[in-house]
Amino acid sequence: KLGLTNLRSRLKYSININKIVPSPEMYYFMGLVATDGYISLKTNRISIRLRNQGAKELLNSLKDYFEFSGNVRVYDQTDYDLTITSKELIDFLSQNNIKGDNKTFSVRVPDYFPDEDCARLFLRGVLDGDGNIHLTKHPSGKIKNYEFRIVTGSLGFMEGLQKLFKQYLNIETPLKVHRVKEKEYPSIFLKSSESKNFYRWVYQGYTTFRLKDKFDKAKLVVEDIV
Repeated sequence: KLGLTNLRSRLKYSININKIVPSPEMYYFMGLVATDGYISLKTNRISIRLRNQGAKELLNSLKDYFEFSGNVRVYDQTDYDLTITSKELIDFLSQNNIKGDNKTFSVRVPDYFPDEDCARLFLRGVLDGDGNIHLTKHPSGKIKNYEFRIVTGSLGFMEGLQKLFKQYLNIETPLKVHRVKEKEYPSIFLKSSESKNFYRWVYQGYTTFRLKDKFDKAKLVVEDIV
């Protein structure tokens, strides 16, 4: 009964379906949902829950983009949640290879990017979702390495990321195997020099669509990004 009440309360909120278009902001949303979102085909619901520094501001930027009539919710004073119910948005995601329910192993990179900004924002969404800026330091405290790393369950998704890195950054990165509790997952680890070029490229423009904690890490390496 409580679940039904919660569903009804979410259904009363709406988005502007005219914002469901292949824009850079939409591609950011797709990258974030592909790596760190939840899709329910049964309820036509898309949820993103984050606890990173800057999560509240980021999710409110997405709320504003979609002109969502609901609110970003907070749980346990640490987790921020944006949940949108929209059959049109679900269909758009599916058309771009981000399909619901068990997407962990089936998700793919979209087949089409209208321009470089769309590719840039998609990869920024991926970075903010499952991406990791892995910093290591010398005993003196000076940063030694700063690789971009990502591990997912979908081989097809990782192969799509490989193509984007090659097309837009001329980075050829092999897939590696990452083992977690005796299971093997495809992964991409960029070299520090490649990662620096990636951070400089991926953080161009659209400053309200990024997580502060990851951006601040990248800025330790690439001081001229704003």
